[in-house]
Amino acid sequence: MEEKERIFILDWRGMMGHFRQMDTNSSSLSYSFPPPTTIVGMLAGVMGKNRDSYYEEFNSQNLKLAIELKRTPRKILQTTNYMFVKTKNDYTGQSGRTQIPFEMVVSESFPRSFLWYRIFFYVKNSGLLSEFRRHWKNPTTVYPPAMGNANFASFLEYLSAEEVQRIPPGTEGTFVHSVVDVDILCPNTLRLASDRPLAYLKERMRREFGLNREPGKMVELLWEKNAQQIHAGFQEPIYKIKVAQSWTQVVFF
Repeated sequence: MEEKERIFILDWRGMMGHFRQMDTNSSSLSYSFPPPTTIVGMLAGVMGKNRDSYYEEFNSQNLKLAIELKRTPRKILQTTNYMFVKTKNDYTGQSGRTQIPFEMVVSESFPRSFLWYRIFFYVKNSGLLSEFRRHWKNPTTVYPPAMGNANFASFLEYLSAEEVQRIPPGTEGTFVHSVVDVDILCPNTLRLASDRPLAYLKERMRREFGLNREPGKMVELLWEKNAQQIHAGFQEPIYKIKVAQSWTQVVFF
């Protein structure tokens, strides 16, 4: 089977999003891009899967991901009024309100443009592969996609890989447009010098859940804030993919 037959692509756009950081406290801080658990949860909802029923089917052994930020995100911090509740009687609102910081992610040119993420799926499981083919051939939405918070409506565009080239691990002089799991970087190969400003940031996220929503493994994902490519050596193959008449290089995790 050709590699491109296992690769499925979604463009995910919305005006704003909130991807709650797993270690935030009462202040609702957000990641800059959707974590893997949010992505597979969104896709499972669109495909009509029951809540908490898809964790094993969509785990990293069966489904690899790559995330490309098509537009540079920025964050806005607002405050949200919640009821101040210490006892059951406070649900009437008699104790007043408390303001909680709430962080939203928008595009750099908000409100003139949408947030835009391109999600790549590499399907390894044969049964899941058949399900993805059916869905991409006839995309129907059971539960509408939201960018983290249910109030942040979004929309999907289904794409396909027109051509795919596989670059072997360890190839010198390589780069990717996607975020990168730091564990697959070859030691001391990340390029720090460039003719344009570079700003590498790292987000620590949960990769997946186990059965009964047991916490799964963690990943640290590296991304470049100024929409620059990440030049380094990689311990996993790079996939050069032609999508909508343009080429993108990604690494799956």
